[in-house]
Amino acid sequence: MESTPTCVLTARGQAYARKVTVPALVNAAQESLGLAPKPASDEDRPLRQALQSLVALAQSVTELRNNVDIDHGAEEVPRWMRPQHAHLVVGAAQVWCQRMLETLADPDAPWRRSVL
Repeated sequence: MESTPTCVLTARGQAYARKVTVPALVNAAQESLGLAPKPASDEDRPLRQALQSLVALAQSVTELRNNVDIDHGAEEVPRWMRPQHAHLVVGAAQVWCQRMLETLADPDAPWRRSVL
């Protein structure tokens, strides 16, 4: 979840601070690709909600990772963490990362028109 937004921002030639939070990176990456929800746009309301949900997914994955602390040297996973929770988190991360990378690679993506 940290690598994908930094890859997107680097590919788009946009700088970011090394100590920035993951939610800030997620927002910057979505904004960079034109995937940030825009309340005053002609986008359909459910589409805006789905785009906002991508931000919430990424934030939830990051918070759970920090709560479980396995990325920071913990020796065991907390008892409350079940396999289905891990599957949910991995699936959420995959959805967000896939959406970002597909949009970055899309030759017809709206963000490409804004740089022409």
